[in-house]
Amino acid sequence: HGAKKVSPDTIELLRLVAGTDVAELAHDIELLTLFAESTEISPDHVRSLFSHRPEPSDFELITVILQRDFPRAELLLNRLLEGG
Repeated sequence: HGAKKVSPDTIELLRLVAGTDVAELAHDIELLTLFAESTEISPDHVRSLFSHRPEPSDFELITVILQRDFPRAELLLNRLLEGG
């Protein structure tokens, strides 16, 4: 599939989605390179591909807050609120 361009915004969103799990991040990057037909991977690609992920748990949110990863905490909180 060749090399793909990735914007800093896309990298940050992917980091928020994947968290700190390196194996999950590597898998997500592989999926994105296969999924994105264009030469650039956009934030929309990340949102489209990973919108199906299961809802985070309250425990996961608390863990992320204690790790002081506030951007990821905000993402998880929004996903929890959207889930009802």
